[in-house]
This record gives sequence, C-alpha cells and structure tokens, in this order.
Amino acid sequence: MLATLYIILIILAFFSLLAAVLLLYAAGLLLRTLALVRAEAKPLLDEVLATINVARETAEAVRDTAQTAGAAAGKLATTTQLTREYAVRPGRASGPRWCWQAGR
Repeated sequence: MLATLYIILIILAFFSLLAAVLLLYAAGLLLRTLALVRAEAKPLLDEVLATINVARETAEAVRDTAQTAGAAAGKLATTTQLTREYAVRPGRASGPRWCWQAGR
C-alpha cells in the first residue's frame, strides 16, 4: 500500500515538473512574441503618425483653397454686378449718373 502511494507521488511530482517546464517554455514564447510585436509596431506607429501629418497638411491646403475660391467668387460676383450696372444696362444703373446719361 505504501509502495502504491510512493508511485503515485512520484508520478504527480513528474507531472508537476513537466508542467513547470512547459510553463517556463510558454513564458519564453510569450516574451519573444512581445518583443516581435513591439519591433513591428514601432514602424507601423511611425507610418500612422506620418499619415496623420499628411492628412493635417491636406486639410490645411483644402481650407486655404476654399478661402481662395470664396474670395474669387466674391470678386466675380462684384465684377458681374458692376458689369450689369454700368456696361450692359447703363440707362438703368443704380450707381452715379454719367455725363452721357444726362440726356435720357
């Protein structure tokens, strides 16, 4: 009976040691995987930051272009209004009366 108990204790000790060795092996694999992920994530993060900077520059360029387009549209509207008032329909101008309009 005592011999059976010793055999069972030896088997349990063997499996405990095997589990400890496998746990250490798994911890080593985990550390290696973490190092690999860290090495691969750094260039990826750098590329993401570069992409964000490009997007920011593009947004600024779009904003500047929109402001320029708005200013150009305002100038075009003013030019169109002046052309309509003084060149196309001079007799109906709402602006100052010119000397050649005095006879009308």
